[in-house]
Amino acid sequence: RDSSVVVVRDPNAITGTLDRNLAGSDRDLRLVPNPATESFRISGLSQWEEVEVYSMTGERLLQLNRATFPEAIPLEGLAAGLYLVRVSHGGQVSQKKLLKVRD
Repeated sequence: RDSSVVVVRDPNAITGTLDRNLAGSDRDLRLVPNPATESFRISGLSQWEEVEVYSMTGERLLQLNRATFPEAIPLEGLAAGLYLVRVSHGGQVSQKKLLKVRD
């Protein structure tokens, strides 16, 4: 007799250490849209300084600053999949998961 377990996780759910909101003021931080296809925006923060996008294995794939990308943050060159986005703002760092769909 075989059995298997399938776990489906919401990429927007706050779980473990992958999604951290270190400051109470950033509870409204969102990556919009999520899932994303070509780009995403940061919503819920009045100001952010830097965004880093990491693979789920911890490899940094993008590092951008607000001066360069004040609106939409491009995802070109990234394959469809789950990514970790670190947002630096006001001396704090928050992390959210982002799902990219379609290459």
